[in-house]
This record gives sequence, C-alpha cells and structure tokens, in this order.
Amino acid sequence: MKYTIYDAVKAALPHCKSWDDLEKRLAREDITATFKYKGGTGQREGIIFGKDGFSFNGSKIDRAFSFSKLDAALNANAQRQETRTTPTITPTFAPSPQPEHPHHSEPSHSHNSGNILSTAGNIFGGFNFDPGHGEEDNAPIPKKKKKKQQFKPSF
Repeated sequence: MKYTIYDAVKAALPHCKSWDDLEKRLAREDITATFKYKGGTGQREGIIFGKDGFSFNGSKIDRAFSFSKLDAALNANAQRQETRTTPTITPTFAPSPQPEHPHHSEPSHSHNSGNILSTAGNIFGGFNFDPGHGEEDNAPIPKKKKKKQQFKPSF
C-alpha cells in the first residue's frame, strides 16, 4: 500500500503548485491527505496519506514526502509556474560597428577578437591584459588544520 501511495504522490507532485492541487490529484487515485496541526498555534506541521483503511505519515512513505519537503516542492512549482507566465525581457548584445579612423596609427585587433579582455581594454583606453601575469593570485589557498578534540572527563 505504501508503494501505491508513493507512486501516486511522486507522479502528481510535479504537476501541482498548491496543496489543493495535490489533494485533488490524489483523490482521483482514492488517496486521502490529512494534515496534522500544532497544538497551540493550529499551524500545519505534518501530513498523513491514507488509502483503503491504511494510513501513513508522509515521511514514513519516503523522506522526500515529509510535510516540509512537500511544501517546499509545491512552493517551488508555484514559483516556477509564475516565472513561466511572466514575460521576460532578455537584452541582446550587438556590438556597435567600429568607426574607421584613417589617420589612426593603432594596429587593427580584428585578428584578436577572441580575447574579450584585450578588446575591452582597447576600447576603454589603454588597458592591456596579459594572461601571463598575475597567475600567482590563482595559487591554491592552504587549508587550516583542525584542532584535535580533547577528552574531558566529567566527575
């Protein structure tokens, strides 16, 4: 019975963005979802799935089906759904054409178009990027040693 509930929840979850959606999809499979509430606050804290007289806590079916993890998954699905429906404007970059300067004595950098930093440096005035310098900055940082934990007897 656990596996039937597991399969149904796993199949339904990606298509649901709220608890109501999940409950409706599971009801099609004759599976009930009952919430556990905190005593003092009345806040939801757990979920119990049931089918054919058997009931299981969500986390007993699978760790991924605990209330908090299912809630996080449903919120992520709802967020993903919002981002799909919201139109997104993505800027496109088109390099502006280089003006020709017939009296300019700098060499052309068209053969070096793959080096973005050199090109950017030339555009913004004399910044020269030399990949051979500054490699000492990329040296690995030594890890700190952990202190050994000392045993302290309690009397």
